[in-house]
Amino acid sequence: MNHSIRLAAMMVAPAWRDVDTDGVLQPKALGEIAGLPRYGEVLVLKKNPKPLWSPVTTEAALTLVRKQRQKEVASFEDGARRIRAGYDDWMNPAKKAAWEQKRSKDTEDARASSWRPTAIR
Repeated sequence: MNHSIRLAAMMVAPAWRDVDTDGVLQPKALGEIAGLPRYGEVLVLKKNPKPLWSPVTTEAALTLVRKQRQKEVASFEDGARRIRAGYDDWMNPAKKAAWEQKRSKDTEDARASSWRPTAIR
């Protein structure tokens, strides 16, 4: 595994784990080796003097987390809607009777095409 990816994965804040972004917590530099910063077991080689991390406001960070949580809630609500619709269909006497009739017909068709019709109940 690429060390920088492993380091980034270790530094992601818990609220950010499912957010589709490259945001991570800025790690503490643990000293230098030959003038290069060391973060955990990772040594960072770079030519550009710009910082590796750029800060974002708390509002921007929480907006990303909120959007991710809204997607998760919408997904759960959609699943609950589908389960509820299936249950309502099952409890509807007309649909239940139609399902039973289709099941009975499918069973009869399977019996008719089977070489051992008594094996199908």
